[in-house]
Amino acid sequence: MSTVPKKPDHTSKIVFGLIGLAAMIMLSCLGIFIVKVAGSMGFGDGGQQLRTSPGIRTGETFLRGDNASILKPEEVAKAFLNEIGKEQFEEAYQRTSQGFQGRMSQADFNDMIRQNRALIRHLSFRYKGTTKAAGVLIYRGIVSGGPNGSCEFTMKIGQDGDGWRVYEFTVP
Repeated sequence: MSTVPKKPDHTSKIVFGLIGLAAMIMLSCLGIFIVKVAGSMGFGDGGQQLRTSPGIRTGETFLRGDNASILKPEEVAKAFLNEIGKEQFEEAYQRTSQGFQGRMSQADFNDMIRQNRALIRHLSFRYKGTTKAAGVLIYRGIVSGGPNGSCEFTMKIGQDGDGWRVYEFTVP
């Protein structure tokens, strides 16, 4: 028998420490993944927004009045949806075409928006599809993230005497 003191065996402690570290890294990655996915689906306010094509969170400011005529169609769509979301119905109505305004008065427009509560105070929107037909861009999408749920919409945008305008806006 040897009288030399035996060295403690730390290999099992090191192995368990590495396994614990790997488990913590995996849990952290899983947590980040869940937050990203939940945010992209409109749950909570994880700093994410729904996006499959040009989508945006509400809060941007856009040109109005005579200056609005230089906006691109995508900017008109974003501005229109943002203004509806912020309950700025008059400003949104001003982004509609003369034909739209001939078919629907400001009061009827306000009533249509109020009947579809999900449009009001939505936090984000996304386009499910964009097509072009006869010089008109057709945006199909969904608004969501607000206190009133989500709502699908179809918006047609075309050239008017004052630039790009909303020709038609429908909700199911």
